[in-house]
Amino acid sequence: MQWEKITSRELYEMVKEEVCIIPIGSLEKHGEHLPLGNDALIAHKLALMAAEKEPAVVLPPLYFTYTKAMKNLTGAISLETDVLLAFLENLCDEVSRNGFKKIILLAR
Repeated sequence: MQWEKITSRELYEMVKEEVCIIPIGSLEKHGEHLPLGNDALIAHKLALMAAEKEPAVVLPPLYFTYTKAMKNLTGAISLETDVLLAFLENLCDEVSRNGFKKIILLAR
């Protein structure tokens, strides 16, 4: 189940399954033939595939990470680690507040 595509009632029922997956991938160059969001797109697809095997709710992918090596290339968006960690902590707190007991950060 994709968080953004279900109703609050459906989410309430899914909380009983206890698991929420947060797919994470960077926005950065992957050569001239792949999209900048390739990592997040793959992480999101893997999360959806996992949720088909074991019940889980999947959040929309997080496209922002710390990507020092690619920071100077066109298309890269890199957050400072303290900003990223604070955001992830806040995000996990909010997912937990909604009732989820297990949160999986699936990073690509």
